[in-house]
Amino acid sequence: MRTVEELQNALNEESSWRKKELSFFLQLIKQRQKEKRGIKNAHSYLLRAAFSNLYAHWEGFVKQSTLNYLLFVAAQNYLLKELTPNFTAICYKEKLKTQTSHKRVKPFINLIEETEGLTFEKRFAANSGVDRTSNLKFDVLQDILQAIGLDMPDDIIMRRQQLEQLLVIRNKVVHGSRLYPSFEEYQEIQITIINLIERLKNDILNQAFEKKYSIEPPSHYSNIG
Repeated sequence: MRTVEELQNALNEESSWRKKELSFFLQLIKQRQKEKRGIKNAHSYLLRAAFSNLYAHWEGFVKQSTLNYLLFVAAQNYLLKELTPNFTAICYKEKLKTQTSHKRVKPFINLIEETEGLTFEKRFAANSGVDRTSNLKFDVLQDILQAIGLDMPDDIIMRRQQLEQLLVIRNKVVHGSRLYPSFEEYQEIQITIINLIERLKNDILNQAFEKKYSIEPPSHYSNIG
């Protein structure tokens, strides 16, 4: 993934199949609501699965798209000192943890010296220390975006309550609670997730196109999306 075009294709594909599946669930639930025959309250059962699926696509897109971006930056063969500080931070996140118990300065000097002449490579991107196992709580999302040098978009901040509600419903469903959320709530949150996926995709592409990963980005550029 060496060019912006390749990154764009990867992100488009990553968002496209997710939106198709979400659209399928929505249409299926609407169809079940209209049916007079069949299993009683089938649409309610489908809604439980739909909420879990919706959350999975949100978390999946965030984590995969940010990894794709890190792999793209790694393919540019920049030295760490030529990149914004977040790239150095993710490279040494685990190492810094091991140094915090030291009272001497020398271990920290050694750590800094290691960055001299070091290139941000694919192995750093793949093992960046970005949390890819935890639920996508708001602070985890913020940490992931900070790791790629992206400010939290206003759209996401404004939808924080909806995102937290989605996670609450998902957790209750997958842990076996007898919860039957409403179709209206699902439809509203689904629209939000689709819009946020598009927003995040465009923000990541702008980061790449404008070379915001570099300490000295080009002086002239235009936006994508």
